Amino acid sequence: MSNDSSKFDNEFSDLSTEDIYFIRQMENRINEHHNPPVCLIAYDKQTEDK
Repeated sequence: MSNDSSKFDNEFSDLSTEDIYFIRQMENRINEHHNPPVCLIAYDKQTEDK
């Protein structure tokens, strides 16, 4: 089980800040017309608080 979760964490570790910003912009666009909200990227605890 722990191996799977670490594999998942590493999968997105190479995303740049620009990539994450772009994905969030896409989420905002989608969620203007979508309920319940869609989450395209897993957030870590630090970014969730902002």
